[in-house]
Amino acid sequence: MLARYATSLLLGLLPWTGGCGYAVVDPSMGNGLTLDVQVPVNDTKWRSIEVGLATALRNKLQTLLDVRLGHEQADLTLKSKFISTRRGAPVRDSSGAALLGNSMIAVEWSLEDRLGNIVASGSIDQRLEFLPSAGETAYSAFAEIIDWMAESIVLEINAGIAADADLR
Repeated sequence: MLARYATSLLLGLLPWTGGCGYAVVDPSMGNGLTLDVQVPVNDTKWRSIEVGLATALRNKLQTLLDVRLGHEQADLTLKSKFISTRRGAPVRDSSGAALLGNSMIAVEWSLEDRLGNIVASGSIDQRLEFLPSAGETAYSAFAEIIDWMAESIVLEINAGIAADADLR
């Protein structure tokens, strides 16, 4: 009797679980299109983060969407640019040592078809605090931010492809 009520309760709550923060990506989205992921433009003071973002984007695209990566005769081109990067230590102890650090990255991106038409675009910025006393650094925070950004950009690309009937 109790199991029947629990099952009814779970089934009754099911329609309200859609706002849980998870996004469902149709794995067939992309339909085998060839996508060129260009290395992001990086005019900031932080060097080599562009390689991290390009690698993370390529990994997320292959994991989440049905696309092939390549640059010759690509159906779509993903371009991105670092707008700003920052790090700081807003909380210090009496000797001046950092107790809390923070990092921030801002990126603009666009997905273009062969003709240069923008299929999807956006800008994204993310901040992350880190604890130097736990061995965390601005570099580890940047790596975590870049991974999160790559996934967010791929979800937006998925939405752009889904909205374009020619690409589905």
